[in-house]
Order: sequence, then C-alpha cells, then structure tokens
Amino acid sequence: MKPREGAGADAPTRSRGWDRSAEAIAEQVGKSVWISSSAMGGVAIQVDGDFSHEGCSRKVELTDKPGAGPTPSWADLDPGSARVISRYLTCIVLAKAIMRPFPDSLRPGQESVWFYPRPARAGPSTAHITIEHHGTTVADTSKAIRVIETSHPPSYYIPQEDIRPGVLRPASGRSFCEWKGEAVYWDVVLEDVVLPKVGWSYPRPTPEFEALQDHVAFYPAPFDRCSVDGETVLPQPGRFYGGWITSSVAGPFKGVPGSEGW
Repeated sequence: MKPREGAGADAPTRSRGWDRSAEAIAEQVGKSVWISSSAMGGVAIQVDGDFSHEGCSRKVELTDKPGAGPTPSWADLDPGSARVISRYLTCIVLAKAIMRPFPDSLRPGQESVWFYPRPARAGPSTAHITIEHHGTTVADTSKAIRVIETSHPPSYYIPQEDIRPGVLRPASGRSFCEWKGEAVYWDVVLEDVVLPKVGWSYPRPTPEFEALQDHVAFYPAPFDRCSVDGETVLPQPGRFYGGWITSSVAGPFKGVPGSEGW
C-alpha cells in the first residue's frame, strides 16, 4: 500500500490495536475502503465492493482514489480515525448478517437458490420448456440455457429457432447487467393480443455468457402457462425479476418484501 506522504518518525502516536481491528473487519467483509481527511478534522469513508457467494474473497485495499489526494495506509491512521472505521465496518457485518435469510429446508430432489453462485452462471439445460398463451404455443424447447444466481430461481433462455415465428416484436428500452452485458426487450404479439416487454435478450453478451446469444428469456407471469418438464411454474416475486419457480428449487427467493439487500 502507498503510505501517506510525511508519515514516519514524526507521525503522531497511533493505536495499533484499533488499526488491526479495522483491517481485520474490512478483510472479513471483502470491502475496499477509501479514507481521506475531512475539512472538519475527521475522516471521510467510502466503502465499495460486496460479499461474494463463497464469503470474503477480496482483501481490503487502501489506495489513492482519483481526485481525493493521497490515501493513508492502515499504519498511518490516528486512533480516532481507526475507531470510526472499525465501528462503521462492524455495522456492515451486523447488517449483512441480519439481512441474509436462513435457507428453506430442502426436500428430496430440491436444490437451494442459496447454494447458487454469484456472479451468475449459465449452462445448457435439457429440461422441456414450454410457454403457452391464448391457446398458442409461444415457445417449446429442450435446448434452453439455464442461468442461476444466488437467491434467484432459475431463468431460461430459449433459442430463437424454438420460438414461434412472428411472435417477437422489438420493444423500447434497454438495461445493463454487470455480468451479461446490455439487454434489449421484446413484445410478444399474438394476433390482436400484445404482451409488452415480456422478453429480453443479450445481442452482444459478455464472453462468459456468449451462450445467451440468439436466445430470449421471458417473464412467466404475463403468460397463461409456462412449464418446466410439464410442471407449471410460479413467477419470481417482485417487479424486476424473471425467475421461474418450480418444486425443484427452494428459497426464500429475492423479490419478497425486505429482500433488497439479499
């Protein structure tokens, strides 16, 4: 780490106990922390990063933040600054522990969404996927790509060749996923019935998700029936999520009230 300029023999006395405590807590939560002196003589703290699925995967970094000037290393912190950081990071640990739910008990044949990875992962699925609406089969495939992510039920990306010709119509709007790339949206049009923005896809996915190219995923809620191996799925709760819930997955699922931090 880059030391603060002027730190050395003339630096003020510091509490090494508090320094070690702050550093240990920061490492535990896998955070990057930037500290800079404030005009009022205290410190300004900015915390970045998040938990990984496996636990803490990143050591704390104290580096120069652009525009903030030189950043002190742990050894350069005065006791008051180190105490503030320790307390702040302890609050993060406690808040995360409170927000993370207990996984539901598993029944035979189930998998828990809390054992899914983060970042998300995509892989081929041989499950029989169907989408039906107003007596029409919108999609029918056994060649979907299943995407799983911690706390989310799976989503299924269907090859465009297995989607009924003529039902997809480009819709307005785009969004960005930090892992998959930029998404575009699709309406489903069945004669005089229009289901707006019920599908999405990644025309130029990131290399890790290149298997999603020329595939479309769908929100299950707007359709009369979506199924996985003959079982009618339930939609993932919440307005923004497109997971498909079947009896083979156990929650609780992100999207329920109070799950914003999951």
